[in-house]
Amino acid sequence: MVQHPEAPVLLVTFNRPDYSKQVLEQIRKARVSKLYVFNDGPREGNATDAEARTAIQQLLKEIDWPCSLQTFFPEKNMGCAAGVSSAIGWIFSHEDRAIILEDDTVPTQGFFQYCGEMLDRYLHDTRVWMVSGNNYNEEYQLPSSYTFSRSAIHIWGWATWRRCWQHYDISLEAWPLFAHAGGFNNLFGSRAVIDFWTKRYQQLYAEKDTVTRRTWDYQYVLSLLTNGGLCIVPAKNLVTNIGHTGTHTAGVHSSHNLPVDENFKVTSHPGFIVPNAGYDSHHVKHFWNRKKAFTTRINNKIRKLISR
Repeated sequence: MVQHPEAPVLLVTFNRPDYSKQVLEQIRKARVSKLYVFNDGPREGNATDAEARTAIQQLLKEIDWPCSLQTFFPEKNMGCAAGVSSAIGWIFSHEDRAIILEDDTVPTQGFFQYCGEMLDRYLHDTRVWMVSGNNYNEEYQLPSSYTFSRSAIHIWGWATWRRCWQHYDISLEAWPLFAHAGGFNNLFGSRAVIDFWTKRYQQLYAEKDTVTRRTWDYQYVLSLLTNGGLCIVPAKNLVTNIGHTGTHTAGVHSSHNLPVDENFKVTSHPGFIVPNAGYDSHHVKHFWNRKKAFTTRINNKIRKLISR
Protein backbone atom coordinates (compact mmCIF):
# COMPACT_ATOMS: atom_id res chain seq x y z
CA MET A 1 0.00 0.00 0.00
CA VAL A 2 1.27 3.48 -0.87
CA GLN A 3 2.07 5.45 2.27
CA HIS A 4 1.21 9.13 2.41
CA PRO A 5 2.64 11.80 4.71
CA GLU A 6 0.63 11.86 7.91
CA ALA A 7 -1.39 15.04 8.19
CA PRO A 8 -1.36 17.03 11.43
CA VAL A 9 -4.71 17.30 13.21
CA LEU A 10 -6.36 20.37 14.71
CA LEU A 11 -8.97 19.73 17.41
CA VAL A 12 -11.18 22.73 18.23
CA THR A 13 -12.76 22.59 21.69
CA PHE A 14 -14.74 24.84 24.02
CA ASN A 15 -16.84 23.73 26.97
CA ARG A 16 -17.86 20.14 26.20
CA PRO A 17 -15.20 17.81 27.62
CA ASP A 18 -17.51 14.80 27.32
CA TYR A 19 -17.67 15.34 23.56
CA SER A 20 -13.96 16.17 23.31
CA LYS A 21 -13.12 12.90 25.02
CA GLN A 22 -14.88 10.89 22.31
CA VAL A 23 -13.03 12.69 19.51
CA LEU A 24 -9.71 12.36 21.34
CA GLU A 25 -10.28 8.62 21.67
CA GLN A 26 -10.44 8.32 17.87
CA ILE A 27 -7.33 10.47 17.58
CA ARG A 28 -5.61 8.18 20.08
CA LYS A 29 -6.57 5.07 18.11
CA ALA A 30 -5.14 6.67 14.96
CA ARG A 31 -1.97 7.51 16.92
CA VAL A 32 -1.81 10.93 15.32
CA SER A 33 1.77 12.14 15.67
CA LYS A 34 1.13 15.91 15.45
CA LEU A 35 -1.87 17.27 17.35
CA TYR A 36 -2.88 20.90 17.75
CA VAL A 37 -5.61 21.65 20.30
CA PHE A 38 -7.49 24.95 20.57
CA ASN A 39 -9.74 25.72 23.51
CA ASP A 40 -11.67 28.99 23.48
CA GLY A 41 -11.48 31.02 26.68
CA PRO A 42 -14.26 30.88 29.27
CA ARG A 43 -16.98 33.47 28.91
CA GLU A 44 -16.70 36.17 31.53
CA GLY A 45 -18.18 35.07 34.83
CA ASN A 46 -19.05 31.58 33.51
CA ALA A 47 -17.82 29.03 36.03
CA THR A 48 -19.02 26.10 33.91
CA ASP A 49 -16.76 27.15 31.03
CA ALA A 50 -13.78 27.39 33.39
CA GLU A 51 -14.48 23.94 34.82
CA ALA A 52 -14.77 22.51 31.30
CA ARG A 53 -11.39 24.00 30.36
CA THR A 54 -9.79 22.30 33.35
CA ALA A 55 -11.39 18.98 32.35
CA ILE A 56 -10.08 19.31 28.78
CA GLN A 57 -6.58 20.12 30.06
CA GLN A 58 -6.74 16.94 32.10
CA LEU A 59 -7.75 14.93 29.02
CA LEU A 60 -4.64 16.17 27.23
CA LYS A 61 -2.47 15.01 30.12
CA GLU A 62 -3.74 11.49 29.41
CA ILE A 63 -2.15 11.33 25.94
CA ASP A 64 -0.26 8.03 26.05
CA TRP A 65 1.18 7.66 22.54
CA PRO A 66 4.14 9.37 20.79
CA CYS A 67 2.60 12.72 19.90
CA SER A 68 3.83 16.27 19.39
CA LEU A 69 1.17 18.32 21.18
CA GLN A 70 0.71 22.06 20.65
CA THR A 71 -1.99 24.02 22.49
CA PHE A 72 -3.66 27.40 22.03
CA PHE A 73 -5.73 28.37 25.09
CA PRO A 74 -6.63 32.09 24.92
CA GLU A 75 -7.55 33.62 28.27
CA LYS A 76 -10.55 35.56 26.92
CA ASN A 77 -13.46 34.12 24.98
CA MET A 78 -13.07 34.80 21.26
CA GLY A 79 -16.46 33.54 20.12
CA CYS A 80 -17.30 30.96 17.48
CA ALA A 81 -16.11 32.66 14.31
CA ALA A 82 -13.02 34.45 15.57
CA GLY A 83 -12.09 31.47 17.73
CA VAL A 84 -12.35 28.70 15.15
CA SER A 85 -10.88 30.75 12.30
CA SER A 86 -7.99 31.87 14.51
CA ALA A 87 -7.35 28.25 15.45
CA ILE A 88 -7.20 27.24 11.79
CA GLY A 89 -4.95 30.18 10.99
CA TRP A 90 -2.74 29.12 13.90
CA ILE A 91 -2.14 25.60 12.58
CA PHE A 92 -1.46 26.96 9.09
CA SER A 93 1.22 29.24 10.52
CA HIS A 94 3.08 25.96 11.18
CA GLU A 95 1.78 23.45 8.61
CA ASP A 96 0.99 23.34 4.88
CA ARG A 97 -1.95 20.93 5.33
CA ALA A 98 -4.26 19.98 8.17
CA ILE A 99 -7.18 17.81 9.24
CA ILE A 100 -9.72 19.85 11.20
CA LEU A 101 -12.08 18.37 13.79
CA GLU A 102 -14.39 20.08 16.23
CA ASP A 103 -15.27 18.62 19.59
CA ASP A 104 -18.53 17.08 18.40
CA THR A 105 -17.28 15.53 15.13
CA VAL A 106 -16.35 11.90 15.77
CA PRO A 107 -14.35 10.40 12.86
CA THR A 108 -13.73 6.82 11.81
CA GLN A 109 -10.19 5.48 11.63
CA GLY A 110 -10.44 5.43 7.84
CA PHE A 111 -11.12 9.17 7.87
CA PHE A 112 -7.51 9.91 8.82
CA GLN A 113 -6.03 7.75 6.05
CA TYR A 114 -8.48 9.15 3.50
CA CYS A 115 -7.66 12.77 4.42
CA GLY A 116 -3.94 12.09 4.43
CA GLU A 117 -4.08 10.55 0.97
CA MET A 118 -6.21 13.34 -0.50
CA LEU A 119 -4.06 16.07 1.06
CA ASP A 120 -0.97 14.50 -0.44
CA ARG A 121 -2.45 13.70 -3.85
CA TYR A 122 -3.92 17.17 -4.43
CA LEU A 123 -1.38 19.24 -2.50
CA HIS A 124 -0.45 21.34 -5.53
CA ASP A 125 -3.72 21.09 -7.50
CA THR A 126 -5.25 24.54 -7.18
CA ARG A 127 -8.62 23.29 -8.42
CA VAL A 128 -9.14 21.33 -5.21
CA TRP A 129 -9.83 23.35 -2.07
CA MET A 130 -11.28 21.01 0.48
CA VAL A 131 -11.57 17.40 1.62
CA SER A 132 -14.86 16.67 3.39
CA GLY A 133 -15.39 13.63 5.59
CA ASN A 134 -19.16 13.90 5.15
CA ASN A 135 -21.49 12.22 2.70
CA TYR A 136 -25.14 12.87 3.49
CA ASN A 137 -26.39 11.15 0.35
CA GLU A 138 -24.77 7.73 0.23
CA GLU A 139 -27.76 6.42 -1.71
CA TYR A 140 -26.29 8.11 -4.78
CA GLN A 141 -23.81 5.55 -6.07
CA LEU A 142 -20.42 6.97 -7.01
CA PRO A 143 -18.25 5.25 -9.64
CA SER A 144 -15.11 5.70 -7.51
CA SER A 145 -14.12 6.07 -3.86
CA TYR A 146 -14.80 9.81 -3.90
CA THR A 147 -16.02 12.58 -6.15
CA PHE A 148 -15.69 16.33 -6.65
CA SER A 149 -18.50 18.69 -5.72
CA ARG A 150 -19.44 22.36 -5.76
CA SER A 151 -22.45 21.96 -3.47
CA ALA A 152 -21.58 19.26 -0.90
CA ILE A 153 -19.29 21.57 1.06
CA HIS A 154 -19.51 20.28 4.62
CA ILE A 155 -17.15 20.95 7.52
CA TRP A 156 -18.09 18.36 10.13
CA GLY A 157 -14.66 16.74 9.89
CA TRP A 158 -12.64 18.05 6.94
CA ALA A 159 -9.19 19.00 5.70
CA THR A 160 -7.53 21.64 3.57
CA TRP A 161 -4.25 23.32 2.71
CA ARG A 162 -2.54 26.56 3.67
CA ARG A 163 -2.71 27.61 0.01
CA CYS A 164 -6.52 27.69 0.29
CA TRP A 165 -6.92 29.05 3.81
CA GLN A 166 -4.80 32.09 2.93
CA HIS A 167 -7.83 33.38 0.98
CA TYR A 168 -10.07 33.30 4.06
CA ASP A 169 -11.85 36.60 4.83
CA ILE A 170 -13.95 36.65 7.96
CA SER A 171 -15.57 39.98 6.96
CA LEU A 172 -16.93 38.72 3.61
CA GLU A 173 -15.53 41.71 1.74
CA ALA A 174 -15.89 39.86 -1.58
CA TRP A 175 -19.65 39.42 -1.18
CA PRO A 176 -20.93 42.72 -2.75
CA LEU A 177 -18.80 42.31 -5.88
CA PHE A 178 -19.70 38.62 -6.17
CA ALA A 179 -23.42 39.39 -5.78
CA HIS A 180 -23.20 42.22 -8.36
CA ALA A 181 -21.55 39.82 -10.83
CA GLY A 182 -24.49 37.41 -10.64
CA GLY A 183 -23.66 35.62 -7.42
CA PHE A 184 -25.01 32.11 -7.03
CA ASN A 185 -26.99 32.34 -10.28
CA ASN A 186 -23.66 31.56 -11.96
CA LEU A 187 -23.09 28.43 -9.87
CA PHE A 188 -26.39 26.70 -9.17
CA GLY A 189 -29.40 25.84 -11.28
CA SER A 190 -31.82 25.44 -8.38
CA ARG A 191 -33.76 28.58 -7.49
CA ALA A 192 -34.30 27.26 -3.96
CA VAL A 193 -30.56 26.83 -3.42
CA ILE A 194 -29.70 30.18 -5.01
CA ASP A 195 -32.21 31.93 -2.74
CA PHE A 196 -31.04 30.00 0.33
CA TRP A 197 -27.38 30.93 -0.09
CA THR A 198 -28.05 34.49 -1.27
CA LYS A 199 -30.29 35.29 1.67
CA ARG A 200 -27.79 33.81 4.10
CA TYR A 201 -24.85 35.84 2.78
CA GLN A 202 -26.86 39.04 2.53
CA GLN A 203 -27.76 38.61 6.18
CA LEU A 204 -24.21 37.83 7.28
CA TYR A 205 -22.74 40.72 5.32
CA ALA A 206 -25.31 43.17 6.70
CA GLU A 207 -24.37 42.02 10.21
CA LYS A 208 -20.63 41.94 9.57
CA ASP A 209 -19.90 43.95 12.71
CA THR A 210 -21.17 40.98 14.73
CA VAL A 211 -20.37 38.18 12.31
CA THR A 212 -17.39 37.11 14.42
CA ARG A 213 -19.85 35.98 17.06
CA ARG A 214 -22.07 34.07 14.66
CA THR A 215 -20.22 31.77 12.29
CA TRP A 216 -16.89 31.09 10.60
CA ASP A 217 -17.64 28.44 7.96
CA TYR A 218 -19.77 30.43 5.50
CA GLN A 219 -16.77 32.71 4.97
CA TYR A 220 -14.60 29.80 3.90
CA VAL A 221 -17.31 28.44 1.61
CA LEU A 222 -17.53 31.82 -0.12
CA SER A 223 -13.77 31.95 -0.70
CA LEU A 224 -13.93 28.44 -2.16
CA LEU A 225 -16.83 29.24 -4.49
CA THR A 226 -15.53 32.59 -5.69
CA ASN A 227 -12.22 30.97 -6.59
CA GLY A 228 -13.80 28.06 -8.48
CA GLY A 229 -12.71 25.55 -5.88
CA LEU A 230 -13.88 21.95 -5.61
CA CYS A 231 -14.65 19.87 -2.55
CA ILE A 232 -13.76 16.18 -2.34
CA VAL A 233 -16.65 14.03 -1.06
CA PRO A 234 -16.12 10.40 0.02
CA ALA A 235 -18.42 7.65 -1.25
CA LYS A 236 -19.32 6.88 2.38
CA ASN A 237 -19.89 9.04 5.41
CA LEU A 238 -16.79 9.03 7.64
CA VAL A 239 -17.72 11.42 10.46
CA THR A 240 -20.76 11.60 12.71
CA ASN A 241 -21.80 14.73 14.56
CA ILE A 242 -22.87 14.12 18.17
CA GLY A 243 -23.35 17.80 19.08
CA HIS A 244 -26.88 17.79 20.42
CA THR A 245 -26.13 20.47 23.01
CA GLY A 246 -23.90 23.51 23.02
CA THR A 247 -23.65 27.25 22.61
CA HIS A 248 -24.32 27.12 18.85
CA THR A 249 -26.52 24.01 18.73
CA ALA A 250 -30.32 24.00 18.70
CA GLY A 251 -31.00 20.34 19.36
CA VAL A 252 -30.85 17.24 17.17
CA HIS A 253 -31.57 17.50 13.46
CA SER A 254 -31.34 15.20 10.47
CA SER A 255 -27.57 15.55 10.00
CA HIS A 256 -26.74 14.47 13.55
CA ASN A 257 -25.80 10.92 14.53
CA LEU A 258 -25.51 9.67 10.96
CA PRO A 259 -24.03 6.19 10.53
CA VAL A 260 -20.44 5.89 9.35
CA ASP A 261 -18.54 3.32 7.32
CA GLU A 262 -15.82 1.88 9.55
CA ASN A 263 -14.23 -0.09 6.70
CA PHE A 264 -13.90 2.65 4.08
CA LYS A 265 -10.69 2.79 2.07
CA VAL A 266 -9.73 4.68 -1.07
CA THR A 267 -9.48 2.05 -3.79
CA SER A 268 -10.20 4.09 -6.92
CA HIS A 269 -9.98 7.68 -8.12
CA PRO A 270 -12.22 9.77 -10.42
CA GLY A 271 -11.09 9.89 -14.02
CA PHE A 272 -11.42 13.68 -14.22
CA ILE A 273 -11.15 16.58 -11.80
CA VAL A 274 -14.51 18.18 -12.55
CA PRO A 275 -17.63 18.65 -10.40
CA ASN A 276 -19.98 15.67 -10.45
CA ALA A 277 -23.16 17.31 -11.78
CA GLY A 278 -25.30 14.25 -11.08
CA TYR A 279 -24.24 14.02 -7.45
CA ASP A 280 -24.53 17.77 -6.95
CA SER A 281 -28.06 17.81 -8.35
CA HIS A 282 -29.06 14.92 -6.12
CA HIS A 283 -27.44 16.55 -3.10
CA VAL A 284 -29.20 19.85 -3.72
CA LYS A 285 -32.56 18.12 -3.99
CA HIS A 286 -32.15 15.84 -1.00
CA PHE A 287 -30.05 17.98 1.33
CA TRP A 288 -30.13 21.72 0.65
CA ASN A 289 -33.77 21.88 -0.39
CA ARG A 290 -34.68 19.86 2.69
CA LYS A 291 -32.52 22.13 4.85
CA LYS A 292 -34.19 25.23 3.39
CA ALA A 293 -37.62 23.77 4.09
CA PHE A 294 -36.58 22.89 7.65
CA THR A 295 -35.20 26.39 8.24
CA THR A 296 -38.41 27.94 6.90
CA ARG A 297 -40.54 25.84 9.27
CA ILE A 298 -38.38 26.82 12.26
CA ASN A 299 -38.47 30.52 11.35
CA ASN A 300 -42.25 30.38 10.95
CA LYS A 301 -42.60 28.80 14.39
CA ILE A 302 -40.38 31.48 15.92
CA ARG A 303 -42.40 34.26 14.29
CA LYS A 304 -45.64 32.76 15.64
CA LEU A 305 -44.22 32.59 19.16
CA ILE A 306 -42.99 36.19 18.98
CA SER A 307 -46.34 37.45 17.69
CA ARG A 308 -48.30 35.94 20.59
